[in-house]
Order: sequence, then C-alpha cells, then structure tokens
Amino acid sequence: MNALEGKRAVVTGASSGLGMGFAETLARSKCNLVLAARSEAKLLELQKRLSQGTGVVIDIVPLDLALPEAPSLLYRTVKEKGLPVDFLINNAGLGQVGPFMDTPLEKDEAMIALNIGALHHLMKLFLKDMVETGSGSVLNVASTAGFQPMPYFATYSATKSYVLNLSEALNRELAKTSVRVSALCPGPTRTAFWDAAESKGTWFTRLTMMESQKVVDYGIKLMLSGRSSGIPGISNKLMVFGNRFITRRLAARIGGAAMKA
Repeated sequence: MNALEGKRAVVTGASSGLGMGFAETLARSKCNLVLAARSEAKLLELQKRLSQGTGVVIDIVPLDLALPEAPSLLYRTVKEKGLPVDFLINNAGLGQVGPFMDTPLEKDEAMIALNIGALHHLMKLFLKDMVETGSGSVLNVASTAGFQPMPYFATYSATKSYVLNLSEALNRELAKTSVRVSALCPGPTRTAFWDAAESKGTWFTRLTMMESQKVVDYGIKLMLSGRSSGIPGISNKLMVFGNRFITRRLAARIGGAAMKA
C-alpha cells in the first residue's frame, strides 16, 4: 500500500493545469479526492473520467474561491459530508503579465483574493483539524517568482512571496506536530496559465518551460516528504541559487528583462 492509497486530498483549481494533473496522479494512486474549481461542467467531466477504473471516491465542489465566503463554504461542505482530509493542495491561482499601471485593479484584487486570501483561509480551517487528528499535509503552490522582485509580473510575484514565506514559517511552527506545510515553487510550466495571464510567454518562459506532469510528480513527493519548500527542475534551482550572489536591485532588473515581452 502506498502513502496515498485510501487517503483523501482536497485539490483547488482542479479543473485544469496543475490542479488537474494533481487530481489525475492522486487518483491513479488510489487517493480519494475533493475537487474544487469554478466550472461545474469541467469538474463533472473530470469526476466521471477519474472514477472509471480507479475505485476512488471523488466529490466535487464548484465555487469561485476568489469570493470571500467560498473557502468557508468548501470547508463546511467537506465537514457536512463527514469526509476526513489528509492532504490539502492549494493550487488555485491567477496571474497577470504586464506593466503594473496597465493592469485593471479588479484583476489585481481577484489575484490577491485567490492567491493569498483563499489559501490563507483554507489553511486556517483545515490545519486545525489536521493538528487535532495528529496527521496531515498541506501543499501550497508558490513559484520561483516568489524568490525575487519581478517587474511586469509584480503583483503575482508578490503573492507568491507571501505563499512561500507563510508556508516555510508554518512548517517550522508545526515542527513538534505530525503536520507539515510545504511550498512547491515551479518556474514556467506548460499549462493554460499563460492564456489566463493574457500572455504568450516571453523568451525566458519559453526557454525554461517545464512539463506539468514533472511538476506534479515533484510536488507530491515534496508533500509526502514534509520539507518546507522545493523547486522542481535544475534550471529553476540554478536561477534561485544564483539570486543569492546578486543584489535585490540587480535581481529586479534581471526579472524585469525576463518578463518583458
């Protein structure tokens, strides 16, 4: 029996991209699922496809986690169904590429609400249960963008810095328990994220693009290991490591050059 079989994971942003990849990979490992995303139609299709042949129990909760009441609704739904949760994968997120002054405020607010607010809220709710039961793991999807200032990706990189720092701090706070919080920090990944971010990518993102399944596999191993953070891919690791030897001002210049189309 593997470490996932018979357990249950809540996956947000599950209808596409990394979220769908997490759902598919966990289902193959016989892990039961609670899938959350905005599109009910996509969740129903995914539920039907993953249920066939795997024998896993899959519940879906269609909702927009950028709305203030949505995290509590997701948690309440799980509790009312009597579903014990072993893993929480906070994957849902938004991005926007472009000059800060050109980005609609509404898009920035939705990004902050989803990337920070919903993730923070869900951890407040689910971590309490995990600590009380004595086991559980949270995987927060951060980004290599969280390690440095990123002009033309400013709000997104700021939200991912929050996710990274919060995850590492909580992992330390919970060191005397059996509960762990990990931050997965991928670089550019081949998903529909760039379409949603209204960008075709830049020379840098195209050069360093990583296949989503490799990121998913790395993320699950990271979650099970209990380490506070991890960076998939050698080029991503080298980029973050290199930032240690330059000033933040220079890091911002390099980041801006990488993101400017």
